[in-house]
Amino acid sequence: MKKTVVGLSVFLSLVFSFLIGFLPRAFAQDVTSSTIEPKVNRGDVMVGGSLGFSYSTYSKLTFELNPTVEYFVADRLSLGGTVGLMFSESYNSYLVGPSATYYFWKEDRLTANVGAEIRFGYFEYDNGAGRVTENATTGRFRMGLNYFLTPEVSLGPVFTLDKAFGSGQSSTAIDNSTLKVQFQIHL
Repeated sequence: MKKTVVGLSVFLSLVFSFLIGFLPRAFAQDVTSSTIEPKVNRGDVMVGGSLGFSYSTYSKLTFELNPTVEYFVADRLSLGGTVGLMFSESYNSYLVGPSATYYFWKEDRLTANVGAEIRFGYFEYDNGAGRVTENATTGRFRMGLNYFLTPEVSLGPVFTLDKAFGSGQSSTAIDNSTLKVQFQIHL
């Protein structure tokens, strides 16, 4: 668990450093116009992810971080990869896999999108006799709304439905739906 906390601290420090270096440049642009054209076009890159907290009787308090990088292969359609990190009192999971997002609606500063991910990794929990690790394969469907603060920076809610494939403890803990906050930088 100590290695997990140290790894998460290092990761969050890198993300924070990137944001501190990038955001002043993004907000320095002239945004006096009330209309902004979100960058969801072919050739653009999206770096972002979601952050969530949840509580259940099974896992108690759960913290979830999902960084994502995607490249727009066509206008409004991006493909890339994602990492899923979940930490709770009863289990931890570490997942990685491909992702796809389609921005089906765009109006002024708002976009709406749907996406899917398939993630592979492992799930660890304490079964009373010690720590147990299981392989995990999950699918995720997500639907989100983005409000663009600038043409490059957006923030908004994302609703996710997760499904674990296989049997065991991981399928019980991972099958859920949550509402999270997503933050994205479009380059």
